Amino acid sequence: MTLSLLVLGAARVGSLLGTEAADLPLPLPMMVGIAFAVCLSIAVWMHHHAQRIKGREKQVRSAAQALDLDYHGEDVRGFGRIKFEIYEDAEFVNVSHQVSGRTRGGTPICAFDFSGARDIVVEEASHRGVGFDVGLADESLSRTRRVSTGTFATVAVAEVTAYFPKLLVSPQGAMRRVVNNVTGADIKFESIDFNRFFQVTSENEGFARLFLNPEVIDTLNTAEGQIGLETFGRSVVLFGSEVTGSQLPALARLVGQIVERLDPIVIREYPPPDLVVPGEFRRPFLS
Repeated sequence: MTLSLLVLGAARVGSLLGTEAADLPLPLPMMVGIAFAVCLSIAVWMHHHAQRIKGREKQVRSAAQALDLDYHGEDVRGFGRIKFEIYEDAEFVNVSHQVSGRTRGGTPICAFDFSGARDIVVEEASHRGVGFDVGLADESLSRTRRVSTGTFATVAVAEVTAYFPKLLVSPQGAMRRVVNNVTGADIKFESIDFNRFFQVTSENEGFARLFLNPEVIDTLNTAEGQIGLETFGRSVVLFGSEVTGSQLPALARLVGQIVERLDPIVIREYPPPDLVVPGEFRRPFLS
């Protein structure tokens, strides 16, 4: 509706320029009006987008300060270069509104907004050309364009002095839950709510059951399937749809709480490679 009004108003402005060019596909006043409306719409959108980013930055900064976390406008911690599951469909990762710090227990924590993009090849109109070697030939021109994957999320990461196997706790809807119940494609736990909210997969089921103790499960259940969890080497990751600016720093605190509710045996059984004594055999837990 707004765009239609802009077009009509712009067409009226264009009519002041004259009514010549009757032989054009569209009358000149209409062409001028449409061009004006498109430019105005783009300008309005860019202004709204800039105001949204500025407002979100203010919210995140204020909430981070209240939780004694540092605010960074960009990816100073380098988490955009780690191949977390949430980045799966993205060739390029944009990280913004990053906050970082430590919990009272000393666990390093971080949270940020994430958006993904990928390059696609766009073919231009082909034309016939003449070559010395091939004579007449069709030449197809193409270029690469970067487009959004449509993925916008908030991610929180806690770093641990361990190196964990892959574990993915994914939110699931009713249809996916039915399929998993039939195929047995996930790991089940005693919590009925947890089994309803999440699908759990891991390369090491023993690790999954050790990591997801009752305290961690209860913490995840409070989100009612709105966030997921992943372990990736030294990182424990929470991810979900983009939260409000005031909630982003709280997600960093939440992932820190989860790490500090782990059974200490998880850390001892999965030390990082640089903490393993050379030549010492470390038994795989529950394998």
